Amino acid sequence: MIRILSAIFALLLVMGPASAQAFNSEVAPFIEATCMKCHDAETKTPLDMTKLGHDFTDRDTFKKWVRIFERVENREMPPRSEPRPKRALLEKALASLKAELIDANLAARGPQRTPLRRLTRLEYAYTIQD
Repeated sequence: MIRILSAIFALLLVMGPASAQAFNSEVAPFIEATCMKCHDAETKTPLDMTKLGHDFTDRDTFKKWVRIFERVENREMPPRSEPRPKRALLEKALASLKAELIDANLAARGPQRTPLRRLTRLEYAYTIQD
């Protein structure tokens, strides 16, 4: 239990105060109840949640959290052999995490909605033809 609390505290130090509060109230209880049993430093799974930060400006961290969100949303995690989390806790955690991921993605893009790129020769030819 102390190990889990220290891991959550370490995550909160990496985060800002506003997102730390949302994470602490909605996502952290879900992680503690369902994920830390298999995804801590002592188990041999590819994901160690004690070392995973919550800084979504870091591209690798953002990608890991997106993958975690997708696996939980698609009911791939927790595995069928493990007890399922309560529906209310699951939905609350996923909604909060989804909102944070969307906000971080929009902030990373800035005012530009799509990346600028050059036209290919074929696209240019079609543009001129039109």
